[in-house]
Amino acid sequence: MIPLDPCPTEDSTNCFWDATQSGNALGESFFNYDGTHVLIQVPNGYYIEAVHVDPEHFFEPGYASGPGYGVTFQQAAPAATPTPTPTETGAATAQPDPTPTNPLAGTGIDLAPFVWVIVAALAVSALGLSLIGWHRWREQKKETR
Repeated sequence: MIPLDPCPTEDSTNCFWDATQSGNALGESFFNYDGTHVLIQVPNGYYIEAVHVDPEHFFEPGYASGPGYGVTFQQAAPAATPTPTPTETGAATAQPDPTPTNPLAGTGIDLAPFVWVIVAALAVSALGLSLIGWHRWREQKKETR
């Protein structure tokens, strides 16, 4: 059996590529021997420790099921729990919203008084219109008597 080294790049030959440890960790693991790719299913929580190829039996029918090669897996060490830094455990600090909905946010202009003036003006207008309407209705009623 010939040991294969890890591939420096995914398009290398006569080596193995462990997608759990190389690249973006999202691809497929495989080994390439003499230009032939063989996919390797790496169990969750493991990585490829070694790949050995038997050149005398590798190209026999059924080689993809393993008679011409051997793969050794190693259980991955559990991920270390990061130690929180003092800034992560301290009291939360308010951060400004990067996308404010108020175009005047941060200018120091308070819109609340303006909103109240507009609401009051609308209320006065509605009241005035209703008083004018009531007054006209009353005048028409007097004329019809």
